Amino acid sequence: MAQRYEMSRKQMMRRKRHRRRMMLRIIPVVIIMVVLLIGAIVFATSGALDDLSYSGKKADLTEYFGEVSENEAIVVRNGEYTEERVTLIGGNPYVNYDIVKSDYVSRFYHDEKLNQILYTNATETLRTTIGTNTYGPSGVEYTLSAPATSIRGETLYMSFEYLKLFTTLDYTIKGGNDGTPYRIEIFTSSETVRSATLEEEKAIRVAAGKKEKVLVKPAKGTQLRVFENAGDETLADGWVKVMTDDYYIGYIEKKHLSDVTDTQISVNEVEPLNITPVRKDGDVVLGWSMIAGQSGNDTIYSQLDSSSGLNVISPTWFYLADDEGNIGSFASQEIVNAAHNKGIDVWGMVDNFTNPDITTAYILGDEAIRTKVIDSLISLALQYNLDGLNIDFESLKEEAGEPFIQFIRELSIKTRANNLVLSVDNYVPKAYTNLYNRKEQGVFADYVIIMGYDEHYNGSTVAGSVASIGYVTEGIDKTLEEVPKEKVINALPFYTRMWTVADAVWENEADAPVDSNGNPVDYVIEEVQTLPMQQAIDAAKSHSNAVTVFDETTKQNYVEWSNGNRKTMMWLEDATSLEAKLQVVKERNIAGVAVWQLGYGEPFAWEVISKYY
Repeated sequence: MAQRYEMSRKQMMRRKRHRRRMMLRIIPVVIIMVVLLIGAIVFATSGALDDLSYSGKKADLTEYFGEVSENEAIVVRNGEYTEERVTLIGGNPYVNYDIVKSDYVSRFYHDEKLNQILYTNATETLRTTIGTNTYGPSGVEYTLSAPATSIRGETLYMSFEYLKLFTTLDYTIKGGNDGTPYRIEIFTSSETVRSATLEEEKAIRVAAGKKEKVLVKPAKGTQLRVFENAGDETLADGWVKVMTDDYYIGYIEKKHLSDVTDTQISVNEVEPLNITPVRKDGDVVLGWSMIAGQSGNDTIYSQLDSSSGLNVISPTWFYLADDEGNIGSFASQEIVNAAHNKGIDVWGMVDNFTNPDITTAYILGDEAIRTKVIDSLISLALQYNLDGLNIDFESLKEEAGEPFIQFIRELSIKTRANNLVLSVDNYVPKAYTNLYNRKEQGVFADYVIIMGYDEHYNGSTVAGSVASIGYVTEGIDKTLEEVPKEKVINALPFYTRMWTVADAVWENEADAPVDSNGNPVDYVIEEVQTLPMQQAIDAAKSHSNAVTVFDETTKQNYVEWSNGNRKTMMWLEDATSLEAKLQVVKERNIAGVAVWQLGYGEPFAWEVISKYY
């Protein structure tokens, strides 16, 4: 009995030891399994936990897009919604005509009398009647899918379809039908854009950050336009600005993007105007001859003989005679023949001031009258075997600006067709002369002439130079900003103004006129005389008390003498001043020079000019 008990106890002990050994073997396995299980659970739920850290709240699209009329489209440029709006008429995009003129194509001309829009190219004028879907030159008609222009209220609009015919432009419209505003992306040149592929379905947010509202959630594989690289200082780390194909613009983490590539967006290219100017061989040295009547032509013979180096003469022969478009003429075939015999070209000048009663804006603003003027000028030029025409329309008011440049466009077609030079006279560029549209003149005219004088004129409240070096230099440089140098001619004065002034004391200094430096002057102008070069020089020599000094600012000899409380002042136009101006002209390498006027210049003036031309 005791023996059996002893054996049972030993067996129990062996069994306990065995179970203990088994547990020691199993526990590590269990621990490993538990760890693996926990890891699997963490791995399986990490994505979900990560997603829980992102906001799922949807953005208010009305707030996002802002106030937009149902008949408007938001303009998208460079990944931004702009303040611009495009008007939709019949589902087609239109833009305000004023914006067309300022931002797209300035060459259009609105003829209110004809209710048409005109566009003049190198050879013809295309026109479309407002509200119609046809356009073309006279006798030819092309058709558009929608009206080229439309009026809503008092506002004139032009269709993008029509606009694309005349400028490099392309556009795409999205939205509208899904309850969101229309969005239009406009390209005015071909450009490279950066795009990337969305690796998985992820939200694009209204701003950079996980907690920002969801704008849209594109599917995996969607192509997005990328505008800013990761790490941009303006963004949260790792976020980039993107745009969807339907023009939702927002932000996403760069880690969700792949295959970043550059893509070329091509825009239809419109051929530039192919205008071949009619040009004189070599540099131009032009002189205007002032003719006030038929008998005045006799003076030209001596001018031709005494103006050494002159290769173009422009007599003041033609003028707008009345508001019906008739042209007055003092032209002489004998003079043309005499000039040609000396190898000198003749560009007949046309002015708008011989008859002060005419209305330039009215004449040029009426197509029938404007055409009559053009045809008459061409007829006169051919009748007298002229080499060109010189247009000198001065003191134009704002309302004449658009008709004037349309006149130049249309006239240029006829002058080129008849191998006639077209030159246009212009004031030194100032804000109030922008209406002359020198840039457009530089396209259609053969030469753009700067009247580089009258810095101080008969109506000036202070005495000063006719043409200081700064005035001349600025005039040329500003013109060159708009006109090719091979078309620019600078005109020089062959005259000086003599100013006689009297002492004045101003009770209120604010009432005193100020000079070019802004300093008040202590005199009033009593008399102004315009003198030919030599007469001015002789006048200075005739006064024993005259003092002459070189004025470094104007690059002119300044003369002054006194007679009691009266003083006479002159900034001489002489060999010294001419040389300074001609140096500037030559440095700019422009097309040449002109002089106002023949008969005022002495042999010494032509000797100076001949050093440069």
